[in-house]
Amino acid sequence: MRHGTAGMALAAVLVLTGCGGRKSQVMPEEAVNFASYRRIGILAFADKNGKGQTVADAIDSVLQQEMYEPVDQKALAQVLTKFKPDRDIGYSIEALEAIRAQSGADSLILGRMAPDWSAASVTMAETTTGAPILRAILRPHGRKKKTFATPAEVAQEFARIFAKLR
Repeated sequence: MRHGTAGMALAAVLVLTGCGGRKSQVMPEEAVNFASYRRIGILAFADKNGKGQTVADAIDSVLQQEMYEPVDQKALAQVLTKFKPDRDIGYSIEALEAIRAQSGADSLILGRMAPDWSAASVTMAETTTGAPILRAILRPHGRKKKTFATPAEVAQEFARIFAKLR
């Protein structure tokens, strides 16, 4: 009887702690056809280490390797300097129209790195209404990994979870 109890306790610990380590959490909106978004603008990630633009560039590079069309980043940056997001509602319809017209982006990715790089929070929003279509918490892939070592690792994890949505 003691072995059975110990076995059940071990199983409960494995279920509660997740024997494979922490995994990325992906929360897509229902009924979204992610394959229809081909021109994705990537905004610089918020990052206390100053590598936010490098993370965005790495994700952009990975998406282009996956045959996504590049967005005119210079035009996107110019539009974003004119329109600042509202804290509660994000970008206005006027700003979204300008983003689509000047950069060609049909969706935007915004993100924030945890201070210790243990996770990245990512939101993908379409540029017609600004509605979020994907929210994700990216975590390093692999049993022993506790933090992302490079912007490329963040991009690879985004590509890994995004590929499952298409």
